[in-house]
Amino acid sequence: MTKDKATADQQNENLSAESADLVKQIKASAKEIWLAGLGAFSQKDKAQEDDGGRSLYQQLVKEGKDIERVSREQLDRNIQSVKSIAFDGVDQVKERAFGSFTRLEHAFDERVHKALSRLGLATQEDYATLERRLDQAEHQIADLEGVISELKAEQAKSTKSKSTSAKKDS
Repeated sequence: MTKDKATADQQNENLSAESADLVKQIKASAKEIWLAGLGAFSQKDKAQEDDGGRSLYQQLVKEGKDIERVSREQLDRNIQSVKSIAFDGVDQVKERAFGSFTRLEHAFDERVHKALSRLGLATQEDYATLERRLDQAEHQIADLEGVISELKAEQAKSTKSKSTSAKKDS
């Protein structure tokens, strides 16, 4: 197991444990919170003429808003952590998949090459070598054609000069 994967797994476990604890706490106290809210609301109605009941109610509302804000901030942090862990995991899976694909591709290429060799079929390298040799042969033929043309020209010149000198001697 790689160090990055171990770290990601550990972070995932920590985050899962924290999330599970938070969910348990919320579930355990949800009914109590609801009942406390109903009780506070009823106290507000009973103590409408008493200023103390009204300010207690307002204080409870304010504290509830503060708790909601803190809870949302914690939730946002947890979501960011989960996203980070998920993206890291996806990147690791991509890297593994690419590595596996590369190895598979290499193994496939080797097997195809061996099969073509056993069948006696030419490979791309064989064609490239053949093409280079054909180019060399074409250049040599062109050089030889040039030499042959020069020799013919010299022979014709030599034959012409012999026939002109034979005519002069007669």
